Order: sequence, then structure tokens, then C-alpha cells
Amino acid sequence: MTEHPNGNGNGHSNGNGNGRSNGNGKGHGVSQGTYLPKDRFSAVELAKPRLFPTKSEVMRKTGIWKNLLFFMVIASAAFASLATPFSTVKDSRAVVVPARRVDFTSPRDGFVQRVFFREGDFVKAGDLILRVFSPEDPTLLQEAMLEGAGLRKEISAEKDEAKLLSLKLEAMKGLLEMGSVQRDAVEEARLRLASKEKRILALQSRLALARTRLKGLREKMRLGDIRSPFRGRVISDAGTKEKAFVRSGDFLFTLASEDSLVEAIVKEGDYSRIEIGAKARIKFYAFPGEMHEGRVSGFKHFAEPLPKSRVSHHAVKALVRLDSFPSRIQNGMSAKVTLEAKQESLLRRYSNELF
Repeated sequence: MTEHPNGNGNGHSNGNGNGRSNGNGKGHGVSQGTYLPKDRFSAVELAKPRLFPTKSEVMRKTGIWKNLLFFMVIASAAFASLATPFSTVKDSRAVVVPARRVDFTSPRDGFVQRVFFREGDFVKAGDLILRVFSPEDPTLLQEAMLEGAGLRKEISAEKDEAKLLSLKLEAMKGLLEMGSVQRDAVEEARLRLASKEKRILALQSRLALARTRLKGLREKMRLGDIRSPFRGRVISDAGTKEKAFVRSGDFLFTLASEDSLVEAIVKEGDYSRIEIGAKARIKFYAFPGEMHEGRVSGFKHFAEPLPKSRVSHHAVKALVRLDSFPSRIQNGMSAKVTLEAKQESLLRRYSNELF
């Protein structure tokens, strides 16, 4: 039951020990109530361990030690994974290329007289593929041959005359001993023979120059004959050059060898990890169910940087030669290549990716 006594003002009393009363006006009076009994204080003391637990109790009850141990295990596993060595380098964009590829250019100015093999044809080593000649070659060759023939004929005639002069000189020497001719006549015959021999030497010198010129012309003409240095296939249309005028250094055609390699792109950071002869596993996308084996046979410069995740890497090309190259695999096909390499941690690999 709540009692509200009123005088001229208002008065309130509270059983908890607080009392407010107003006099004639609006006044408030506060009076302290009774204290809690001892049994209430005992209850509070008993409740303290539950309401205010110690740090060790909190860690024990909440399982924080277990969680901390779990996080330590996870961290250790993560660190171990960073230190796990990786011993392979992969390229999923490897390409099949000819083992040898040669771009032939014109060795001289002239016209492409004839193309003996077309695009896609197989050629043997030594086969004549294309001939470049100059229209003036036949004329120069004929002039050089005629000059040589004329000089040989003239030298032959001069030698015959020299023989006669030599015989005449010997006869006059005999007559000189018998007193039938004067010494001046003998000296004149000797001078005529010496002049003839000098003439022969000059003609022989001219003949040697003519022969050298003729040899140079023939070599120049043979230089226009482009022959295959190995067995392979013509992989560009040389026929488009037939009858065309070309200058020295102009592109003519490309020849590719019959055997092929696989080019795998290797980042510069992985280059030092791969050695010549390292094992390789190759999977051609055209035949996904097959796995082939090979070895690294060399490296080739690759000038283009590789953009990845906004980071550009310089690279080289690793050349992989298969132990047994499938005949149905054609140049230009793509493959996935896994190369054997020196061990590298994942942390180092990420470092190579970023820097």
C-alpha cells in the first residue's frame, strides 16, 4: 500500500530509506534508509567469482588457450608452406617450332629468274630452290670468255714465233763461229727473241686477269643460286618473287627443318634454375590424353616483356627436344610444359612475381 500524505505541499517517503517531504512550499528532504542485512552481503561475496572472474578463469572457460594453440598451428603450417621447395617451372603457352628455321634474302641485285620449289614442298640438302640473276650476266660472261680465248690464241701464236726466233738465233750463233755473219746480226736476233718473250709474259698476265674476272663472274652468278643447306620444308610462298627485281638483302623465302622443338617461355627469375639437359614433360592440347617427355636442349633470347598482374617480366625461351616427337604434331601447335628446375621456396617465387 502506498501512502501519499499531503500538507500544504507534497511529501513522499520510500521504504528503501529515502524520504522526501515538502513543507509549506515545495521542499525535499532526504533521509538514509536501513542497510542491507548480512546475509545479503554474503550473497554478494559468493557471487563475486562469477561476476568478476580472474584472467586465468576467463581463458580456461572461454577456451582461449585452445584457440591460441590452433592459431599457432595454422601459422606454423603457413610458414612451412612458404618454405616448401618448388622444383618445377611451368608454361601453359608453349609452342611447337622448327628445330632450324632460316630466312633467305637476296645475295645480290637482280631478277628472280626461276623458283624451283613452292610453299609446302619438301627439299633435300643441296637442292636449288631459287635463282637470282642480272640481265647483264650472260653478256659479261661471254665477253670474258671471248677475251680469254683471244688471249690464249695470241699467246700460242707468239710462242710459235718465239720458237722460230730461238732456232734462228742458234743458227746465227753457229754462223758467227764460222765467220759467216756479223756479231751485230746475232745481237739483233737475240733482242727480237727477248722482246717476243716479254710480249708472251704480258699476254699471259692479261690472260690470268681475264681468268680471274671470269671466275668472279661465275661465282657471282652461282651466288644467285640459293640451295637448301638441310632437309626441310619451304614455309613461305617464294613463287610470288618469280620474275621480280630484288635488291641485295631483300627477303625471299623461309625454310624450316623437318624436326621440331617446343619453345617454353621462362621468366628471367627462373632462368638460372633450369639447366641444359633438364627433364621436361609435355602435354599437347590437341591430344590431352597423352604425356610426352623431353629435355631442355638450349635457350633463346626473347625480347618481349610478359605483362602479368600489372607487372612486366623479362623472359627467355627454353628449347625442349622430345625423346620421340609425334609425327602428327605440327608446327604452331600449343602445349603445356613442365620443366625440372632447382628448388625454390614459395616466398621466393612470390618475390620474383612482384619484383
